[in-house]
Amino acid sequence: MPIAPRRTPSPAWRMPTRLVLASLLIAACSAEPVAPANDASAPLDTAPAPDAGADSQDGTTTDAAASDGAATDTSAAKADGVATDSGAMLDDAAVNDGVADDVAVADGAGDGVGAADAGDAGADIAVDTTVPKVCNSGETQCAGAKLATCGVYEDGWIETNCFPGTTCSGGKCVPVSNNLIIAFDTSGSMGGTVQGCSASGQSWPTCDPTKKCTRMDVSKVVFTAALKKIDANATRMALFRFPQKIYQKSTGSCTSGYYQGASTISGEQSPGPSNQEEVTATSNWYWLSLNETLSVRFPPDGTFKSKDKILKWMDGTEAIQSAGSCSNSSTICKAVAGCAGSCCSGTCWTHSDPELRQTGGTPIGKTLFYLGEYLKNVVVIDGKSCKASADCDNVNYACKMAKIGDTVGQCKDIARTCRETIVVLFTDGGQGNSNTFFAPWVQAKRLGYGLCCQSDGDCVGGTVENPTVCKSGQCRPKIAVTGYFCSTDMKPCLPSSTLGDATYCSKQCIKDPLPTLTACAKSPQNNVLRSPDGKPFGVKLNVVDISGATNLSGSMNISLAGNGQLLGIDASNPDVFLKTLTAVFDIKNKKVCNESF
Repeated sequence: MPIAPRRTPSPAWRMPTRLVLASLLIAACSAEPVAPANDASAPLDTAPAPDAGADSQDGTTTDAAASDGAATDTSAAKADGVATDSGAMLDDAAVNDGVADDVAVADGAGDGVGAADAGDAGADIAVDTTVPKVCNSGETQCAGAKLATCGVYEDGWIETNCFPGTTCSGGKCVPVSNNLIIAFDTSGSMGGTVQGCSASGQSWPTCDPTKKCTRMDVSKVVFTAALKKIDANATRMALFRFPQKIYQKSTGSCTSGYYQGASTISGEQSPGPSNQEEVTATSNWYWLSLNETLSVRFPPDGTFKSKDKILKWMDGTEAIQSAGSCSNSSTICKAVAGCAGSCCSGTCWTHSDPELRQTGGTPIGKTLFYLGEYLKNVVVIDGKSCKASADCDNVNYACKMAKIGDTVGQCKDIARTCRETIVVLFTDGGQGNSNTFFAPWVQAKRLGYGLCCQSDGDCVGGTVENPTVCKSGQCRPKIAVTGYFCSTDMKPCLPSSTLGDATYCSKQCIKDPLPTLTACAKSPQNNVLRSPDGKPFGVKLNVVDISGATNLSGSMNISLAGNGQLLGIDASNPDVFLKTLTAVFDIKNKKVCNESF
């Protein structure tokens, strides 16, 4: 009994149908022929339709196509003498898995096979196993961050994870770029002299950093060497400094240049208000004076050369220029609308050649707050409304519409779950701390773990082995281990341990600051960074301290609170300095992107 050929479906999910069809063929071909009641010698596939009026020896007619065990029904014929239909369809034997239709199979394979029409018993049975074609074999597309490949049977897609360090884009796995945000200490203490350095001869206006031994100059030299090793396509960068505004004067100096340090950006004083705990797209006080702390913005597209722009801030040279008139008549410069730099004495001054200078205090807490708000408004922006990808203004994002015909969509980063965002605070010493929202340790915790919480979903950071959970209303790692960490390697330690103990620390064994940081934001949503889609996200805050001090507890507490690492070095050893920076800038990719957007 031949079966009309059809396209073979994928064995991954059609095997049950194949087994049924194979059983049908074997049974039909190997079974003994079943002769009709009136001709014991006639083969099955040539059997004529039985005579409806013919009776058996006992006056009854058998049902040649009895269902479910081929039971014989004689009672009907005895009652009214009417012959049963030997070509009747078999109940509950139709094989139909969405592909094959109208295939009747008797449970007792040797007892007979029912046909749709007993008068056409010799006709072929056409089994429709057609599977709708959904793609071309070998064709690829992206399923979120995964690569989807069309199977050989063209009936579906097979999803696989891209290799570590890559994600899917344009139907192929491509390298994932990571985000590096540098916060550079520009406080006055960076003008301190580095021991063992013999450089000299620096003069204004070139201010060659190789010709002076301040912490700032030595750092510029080492930073320049470390940054040149970074692949700008693999690491997207931005540069922050402590708040400084332009200070208009007749001539600058290699120490402060044309800058004046400040504890906050000027927008907090005018137009204000100050100490706002959230920045939105309409927060004029922030965006108006952001350039007083943001030196180089995050790349808006692939053509933006952030690394080259950062290096320009470290070459020693500086120049300002007049950019027209502005509304502030005071000699004290400040940010005003319409002026891209600072306005004082009715003139808008901008830098034609900017530079990092050491002037001002050490407002680490405020700087981390400004940086965090920048991250959630500019760097991690899933859910931001857009009409075109240019509206996202971010090299990692594209505008995606929910369905065809939509004119407004959302910015999406297909690699969000495998893209690392690292903040490196570079400093020569920590700021004093308090348990208040803008304190440095508290802001570090906000970046790395989150502050107050109502559930685990309000917290970020942690690892698979030790996730961050909401514990007594505070975001903290689930396992506290010892409650102390060693300043040399950040591993758990105990102050009472001695040499040879697993918890011994050769230097400082510092108590975990997290249990003491209980400050909360006024609004619960501001206790953690959230992208425009409302999802919380965290970053790792690594601290590079070049003070060479024996007590690094201040910087270490910032790194512990920020879910990061402390790297303490002495600026007097440039080789170790460079090695440390190179290591901290070498961001390792997450192993797998496992979420679709």
